Amino acid sequence: MHGIAEDAIDTPCRERRFRSLLQFSLWGNKMDLSLNPTLNSDLDAMEKMQSNSEAHLDELKSHILSDHSDALWAKVEALRTTQPPTARIDIVLDNAGYELFTDLCLAHWLINNGYAAQIIFHTKCIPWFVSDASVKDVQWVICQLQASPTEEIASLGRAFAKHLDAGAWKLVPHTFWTLPHEFHLLPDAAPSLFATLNASDLIILKGDLNYRKLLADRDWPWDTPYSVATAGFSTTSYGSLRTLKANLCCGLDAQRAQATAAADSDWLTAGQYGVIQAHIVDK
Repeated sequence: MHGIAEDAIDTPCRERRFRSLLQFSLWGNKMDLSLNPTLNSDLDAMEKMQSNSEAHLDELKSHILSDHSDALWAKVEALRTTQPPTARIDIVLDNAGYELFTDLCLAHWLINNGYAAQIIFHTKCIPWFVSDASVKDVQWVICQLQASPTEEIASLGRAFAKHLDAGAWKLVPHTFWTLPHEFHLLPDAAPSLFATLNASDLIILKGDLNYRKLLADRDWPWDTPYSVATAGFSTTSYGSLRTLKANLCCGLDAQRAQATAAADSDWLTAGQYGVIQAHIVDK
C-alpha cells in the first residue's frame, strides 16, 4: 500500500513499482467470480493475492507465459518526458471487486507519478458476466475504501475520489463491450468509440473476455505474434493483462507452450497462468 500511495523518486524505483503494479493488476484477474463463486473455494490464493508481497509476485513470474513488461515500461516512461503530463491512458475494465481495486491502484500510481494527465476507464453498461465492472461498481469501491476504519485505506479512497472529481479519472460506459462483435470490427461497429480509443496514448485491456474478442475467438497457433492476432483493433499502442481461462492464446514461445501443456492439462482454462502482452507504436 505504501508503494501505491507515494511517489517514487528515482527511475529504477519507479520501474520496480510499475512492474509490481502491472503484475498486481494481472493476477487480480484470477479473482473472477465466474471461476471463484465462493471465497472458500480458493481462500488461500485470495489471501496471498491480497497480501501483494513482492515474494509472492516473484513466485508467480514463472506463470507469466508471455511478458512484454519491458515494452510497456518503455512506453509509459516515454510519456513522462512531458511535464506537466499531457498523456492519456485508457483501461478497458473486466471484473468488479478485487480485480477492479488492483486496476485502480495501477491508475492511481500512473497519475501520481506523472505518466498521464488523464485515465479513462471503459466499463460495460450492464454485467454480461456476473462480475463485470460497471460505473456503479467503480463508484461503490471508492466509497467503500473511503469508509474503511484503516486510515491508510481510507486515504487511498479519498485520493481515488479526488481523481474523479478533478477529471483526472473518467468513467465511460459503452454498449460495444457487451455486444458480440470481435474487436477488429470496432471501426464499423462503434466508430465514435474507435476514434476515442485511437486518441489515447496507451490502451490497457483487462481480462479473458476482452482478450478473446481481441483475438476474434480464433484458434491461433500459440506462437502467432500478438500484433498479428490482434490486428485491426486500434492505431495506437495497446496491451493485454490476462489470466488464461479459455482455449486460445497467442504470442507464446512454442516450446514453452508445449512444455506447459504437457505439465498441466488445464493450463489454458484454470486461470493459473497469465500473459502481459503489448503492441507498441510510435506516436
